[in-house]
This record gives sequence, structure tokens and C-alpha cells, in this order.
Amino acid sequence: MRVPSGLIEGERTYGAAGLLGRIQTAQAASLLTTITPAVATATARPRAFHATFNKLMVSVLVLASVGTLASGTLASFNAQTVNPNNTFQDGTVLMSNVAGSVISGSNCATATNNGTCATLFGAGNAGNLKPSTTDISNTATITYLGSLTTADFRLWAANYTAKTASSTAQCTAPSSGAGNPGTAMDLMVTVGAASPKLIYPAQNTTTSAAIANGATVTTITVNATTAAIANGSEIILYNAGTNQQFTTSAAVALGATSIPVVSQTASAAFGIGTQVAPQGTLDGFASSYTSAANGLQLKGGVNGAGSLGVWAANDSSVFNINVHLDQAANNTFQGCQSQSDLVWYASS
Repeated sequence: MRVPSGLIEGERTYGAAGLLGRIQTAQAASLLTTITPAVATATARPRAFHATFNKLMVSVLVLASVGTLASGTLASFNAQTVNPNNTFQDGTVLMSNVAGSVISGSNCATATNNGTCATLFGAGNAGNLKPSTTDISNTATITYLGSLTTADFRLWAANYTAKTASSTAQCTAPSSGAGNPGTAMDLMVTVGAASPKLIYPAQNTTTSAAIANGATVTTITVNATTAAIANGSEIILYNAGTNQQFTTSAAVALGATSIPVVSQTASAAFGIGTQVAPQGTLDGFASSYTSAANGLQLKGGVNGAGSLGVWAANDSSVFNINVHLDQAANNTFQGCQSQSDLVWYASS
């Protein structure tokens, strides 16, 4: 039998059977072509559903993981300690200032860091002075009441006026410079009650030979002087509250071991080691100690037994302030008045 053209080799080989298979194959293909869109649609729907479902599940799992981390439910080890109730308080620098005799005003009897306290000298005790060697005295008891130990403690003069407007017409001394009324107002400051120590004027030297009570003194034998002394200068011998004033009869060089003085009878016994100092004056003090920066530095402890400038809580000293109009003052000083504040200053 002849095989129609158009048949493939297998079809030629198998003849009618191959042709029949080809026809059947073509028919099946036609049927598949007809139903493919419907089958494809039916197949695609489950696949789309599964894809969406899978995406949703991934999102849920991510959110669940984040929620678990945020909620802190993961187990961990921990420890904690506390230093509770911490407070921070500043220290204080305080003092009291009590006068032996209140001339006016009132004492600063309680702790203060800025007080105007009692007046020590005025009309009641120093309002009618005459040339003399007898002191007018008052005391100021300074007690440190601060919580901080001081780094410095000083005494200085403020508002000093050598010749005030209250001086009378008889006062012809100059208002400043040499010979002003403050130069004739002798001043001495000591510390302590039983055996006061001299703190102003500053010591120059000490005696190296004793002077008996009632002895005629023309020369004072001393350890080497620490400053030269001019002829005619007033000096004092000071020992535990007892003092006497002398006047030099010749110039004394730095390092000298004797001081010639105008002949005078000793009013007390002065042993070896008696302090020798220039006569202090109100003008000299107020001109030398003008502020907290250069004031007279004071020792702490009890009555100056401690270190310079260092005062701890409850350290206390009695300061004796002694004044008199110099024995050599002349008529130019009649009716003169000088004025000064005394400032006690502490800093930490």
C-alpha cells in the first residue's frame, strides 16, 4: 500500500496504524486546546491563594518575633546596687566678736559672716586723752565658728582718717603725712589673757641681758637687730603684758647688739628674751595693714597658740588693744581726733 506524502518515516513504516495514531493525536490536541483556558484558570486560583497565604504567614511570624523581643520575655541574668540619699552641703566661715567693754553698738555674740559689732574706743574711754605712758585698753574676743578650717585670718584697718572733721580748732597738726594726729596715737596689740604675746608692733629683736626693776637704763643689750633704728626713735620692751617705752639716743645699725637709749629707770624687771620692738602707732598700723590681702596675720588655736592664718572650729583668742597719746605729744595735737575701723577677716 502506498504511504501518503506528508507522513513521517514512522508513519510510512507502520502504514495504516501510523496514520491512525496521527489522527488520534491531532484530535487529542484539539480537545486540549479547547479546554486549556478553563483548566489554566482553575489551576492558577489555588496557586495564587497559596502564594498570598504564604506571604501572610511570613508577616505574622515576623510580627510575632518583634513582639516577643519587645515584650522582654526573653530570659536573662541581671544585678543592681543603689547608693541612696546622697546629699551635698556647703561649708561655712563664721566668727563671733565680743568686746570687753561695749562703748557703743552691740556685740556679735553669735556666729556671723558679715557683722558690724561693738565699738571698742570712743568718748566713753578714749575721748579725753593727754600725753602719757598709761594705756587705755579694751579687748575683742574672736571665736571661729565655721565648719571649714581657714586658710587665712587677718586683722586690718579700714576707713582710717588721721584727722577727722570733728577735730577742734586747736588741732593744728597736719591731716596727713609726718606729724599727723595718728602718728602720736601709740598703739599696741597683744593676744592672750594671762601672759599676752605681742603681735603689733612687730618684734625687731630680743634682749640678751636682763634688766632689773629700778635699774638705770642707758643701753639695752640685745641679740642682733633685724632692722636699723633711727636716732630719737621710740622703742618698747615687752614681756608678758608688761611694757616700757624708751627713746634711742643714737642711730642703731642693722645687726647691732646694743641699743643706746636716753637714761631712764626701769619700771619693771625685764628678763633675757624680752621682746624689743619699735613703738607702734595708729597711723603706722593703718598705713601698713590696709586690706585682707596685707592685713596682720593671726595665729589660730587658743590665744594664738596655733599656726599663722589657720583657725579651726571653736578656736578662740582674746586680743588686747592698748592706746595712749604719746608722752612727747605737743600742743599741735590738742583737740585732734583720729578714727579707724578694725576688721577681722577669715577666708577658707
